[in-house]
Amino acid sequence: MLPESSPGKGGMLMVKKVCFWLGGRVGYLLYTMLLLALFLWLLFPETAVQRLSVRALNTLSPDMTWQMGSAALHQPGTLVFEAITGYHADDVRQPLVQIDAMHLQPKPGISLRTGDPQAVYLLHLAGGTVSGTLILEKDGWLRLTGTIERVQIAHIKVWEPSLQRSVEGELFGSFTGRVRGHGLEIEEMHGTVLLENGQIELKRAILMHQWFPFDRIAMELESLGDSIRITSGEIDSAFFSGQFSGETRIRHPLEQSQLDLRGTLQPRPGFFSRVNNAVLLEAVRNRLRDRELPFLLSGEVGEPSIHFHEFSMLFEALEQEL
Repeated sequence: MLPESSPGKGGMLMVKKVCFWLGGRVGYLLYTMLLLALFLWLLFPETAVQRLSVRALNTLSPDMTWQMGSAALHQPGTLVFEAITGYHADDVRQPLVQIDAMHLQPKPGISLRTGDPQAVYLLHLAGGTVSGTLILEKDGWLRLTGTIERVQIAHIKVWEPSLQRSVEGELFGSFTGRVRGHGLEIEEMHGTVLLENGQIELKRAILMHQWFPFDRIAMELESLGDSIRITSGEIDSAFFSGQFSGETRIRHPLEQSQLDLRGTLQPRPGFFSRVNNAVLLEAVRNRLRDRELPFLLSGEVGEPSIHFHEFSMLFEALEQEL
């Protein structure tokens, strides 16, 4: 008589068969995916993607013209663009911005779940990085978030042809906003900006200072349409510390944008270091004793003016003595 097989052994045999079946199917699926990834990598149309990417950049920023060194597909599914250089549309002799590399990695899983295509990006430029997420919304707007780390402002020349002045410093920050299409139209943008250890060239000397050095400038920003509002700002410099807020109305060309910034300063000895008239200097210091120096920075960005309210006449007298 044959021995009866126990229910436990039959169950174990069934589990093993299921495991072998699943293992074979999963292995085949992984093998297929690896082959697909290999074919995509080998057959990636680098030249076509590079050409389309340059065309897209030119469309997004019509005042500029772009060149790109290469476009490639790296694993796992990351597009890598290298040596991206932007020039003024009418002058390709001087680069305005140079991006060493841009990594763009689509996120198909979360894109399918939300219905909005998403990707993460990483830019290496000007000695630092900008990284974040891109979400293409159903209404055609692009929602983006980002973090800025150690970007050297002096290496980005986008505004110099219009403003004809230099800005130096190390930029940090974060932002979120919505932009769209031709000319990067901004619907809204919110962010924080920190600029450290730099200097700003002045179009018009103040107390014989041609440069304004700073240790730290921090700002909370929000943008809506053509308006950029500084909801709060702080300055720390060898010349003074201070607080400010205000608004900039963006115009084209950029130098015609309108400034309206107001705040107060606490002057430090370095601000008056080139003043030799001891009598006038003492008068200013007496007026400022236990008080802050109010200021208004206004006019066109290309040729702004600064006004010190009730102290203006004293500062004009100081300027005449220099």
